[in-house]
Amino acid sequence: MTPMFFYLIRDIVENDASLSSKYYLRKDLHDQYGFSSANSYFQFIMEFIIARQANMPRPPVIPDKFFAHISRKNSSEEINFLDLVADNIYKTYNGADRQARSNISISHLMNLRSIQSSRWLNKHDTSQSQAFARYIQNLSTEKFKNQISDGNFCSVCIAGFHRSVLGLGEDARRLADVLLALNYRVELIDFSSNLFPVSDEADIYEAFRVNRPTAPIIIFCMPLAEIARLWAFTYPNISAGRYVIAYSPWELSELPLGSHFILKHCDEVWCSTQYQYDMYAAICKEKAYLVPLYVRSADPQCSDFIKNLLSDKFNFLFAFDFNSRIERKNPLGLVWAFRCAFPQNNRDVQLVLKTINATSNLRALEDLNHAIGNDDRIIIIDRDLTSFEMAYLIRESDVFVSLHRAEGFGRLLAEAMLLRTLVICTDYSGSKDYAVPDTAVLTRYWLKSVEPHEYPSAIGEWAEPDLHHAAFLMNKTYSNPKIHADKIDAAHRLVFDKFGIKTVANIVKHRLDTIYDQKNYTKDK
Repeated sequence: MTPMFFYLIRDIVENDASLSSKYYLRKDLHDQYGFSSANSYFQFIMEFIIARQANMPRPPVIPDKFFAHISRKNSSEEINFLDLVADNIYKTYNGADRQARSNISISHLMNLRSIQSSRWLNKHDTSQSQAFARYIQNLSTEKFKNQISDGNFCSVCIAGFHRSVLGLGEDARRLADVLLALNYRVELIDFSSNLFPVSDEADIYEAFRVNRPTAPIIIFCMPLAEIARLWAFTYPNISAGRYVIAYSPWELSELPLGSHFILKHCDEVWCSTQYQYDMYAAICKEKAYLVPLYVRSADPQCSDFIKNLLSDKFNFLFAFDFNSRIERKNPLGLVWAFRCAFPQNNRDVQLVLKTINATSNLRALEDLNHAIGNDDRIIIIDRDLTSFEMAYLIRESDVFVSLHRAEGFGRLLAEAMLLRTLVICTDYSGSKDYAVPDTAVLTRYWLKSVEPHEYPSAIGEWAEPDLHHAAFLMNKTYSNPKIHADKIDAAHRLVFDKFGIKTVANIVKHRLDTIYDQKNYTKDK
């Protein structure tokens, strides 16, 4: 291959989101631009020709004024156009099964004010719509100094995993909360796998679910590798003609090789912590913005199972997803520190490990059980809990402890602080935005290189917590539970102030207002 041919291929790859995504994901990618064999070049040419001939759908950007018009009510009208449409659809499905009726939704066509006044939503008072109505009412009570005025109508699409019990799913749901409370029209495109557990909030957010985006701005709440898979295979033209924001968490100290392939096709990147901002700024500083996540907790709901589990014990709690890799979450280190801190004849203390997806990671589960051995004070709960039960478990535990090697953000740590549960954690990575000496008990660490077998696309460093120090801190907290009362209060205040909906909403609105102004997206009346 001639050098000129090589540079032509590089330019084609870098300027086509779908093709660059495919080659970001390929294992035979060489030096980020070339390929490891002549066959790789021929494969590229074939894919390029097929991509050009394929009749891919290109979802149109529909002007906001269209949605403003169909949602508007004249003073003399009781109902608007959307109410009439929804009424007719409901009558069509009235004799159908409950699932068919529950799929009727017009909410993704409206902003919060329009949803509030929708006659259709008030008329069809099923148990699901009651939950939806409570959700809307809760958002409506939030008052923002810089809220979008009644006369303006702006639209944003969120692509993510809002149906799933995942940290990423929680990110998408909470971002939707913020945008709706600000009076944006919100579309949600869900890419959840059928293998993921379904969130108990899924039905509420289903009201905003669409298959094709129409908004001029799309926010991807997923890692860069997942964006690459969408652009390469699942939905190549999903972001065509749109302003693309990557709200893409990453846990290690450096982004995976080839990340610039994907970032080239993103207009900007939102980083939830300073740790992530520094990581992205090293590659694309002009595109990186610090936009914190909105953190809230469900109202704790008493569970007899949890109440009986925790009774008469001093309880350390850790919760993690096996799919997030035990090498990063480090439950083995936590088990070692716990057993070091508390000899087995100490029976009034226990460690509760709340997990999900253990059956999908049997080797990791076997390693964890081996570390636990015959210590019956260490309990694994690998079962679904509602968000209300999970909040109760966190609140009723004495300490939430995480000896993680790296966290992009660490949502459960922040939720524990919000629920006034003391946090012990590694003094490293994204959690440093809120886990500081005044708010948490911090474990010392040293840095070590991430080995290739320890984490996908491993590059850079992460922390190795000092387990002896962690054991000392756990024992000290157990011996004098009231010693950290000031930290608990300070932690609650910090998370509420820094990651509350009002703070996050003002930051998000500032960014989106800037985009609307720069791109001449009209806030249609």
